[in-house]
Amino acid sequence: MQDTKTLPAEQVLSEKGWLPEGVQVISSEIAGAGNMNLVERVRFDDGRSVILNRSRPWVEKYPDIPAPVERATVEAAFYRSVSGTRAGETMPALLQHDSADACSLFEDLGAGADGMGL
Repeated sequence: MQDTKTLPAEQVLSEKGWLPEGVQVISSEIAGAGNMNLVERVRFDDGRSVILNRSRPWVEKYPDIPAPVERATVEAAFYRSVSGTRAGETMPALLQHDSADACSLFEDLGAGADGMGL
């Protein structure tokens, strides 16, 4: 398998086996201003969408600043630990995670605010 840090989202989903059978990707777009990770909303032809979150060896907002890719595994562990709790019910579900490629697939909760105004 190729290094997935710079591949198109559709190719990542396909190579990981995360692309639902019989479904085609119709678009992939940045799902908000990610600071640390590349966060993409991937839309399928059946109306569903998911969030692909990739940790790359740099800070997404500032590519000249290095950052550990292991943060994806820590984030996935957090999502797993709160799954089934009241806090976890308010967060997107972790659908898949691959530590080797530092990427995760999340439920898409749709467009929303980032809470910065609070």
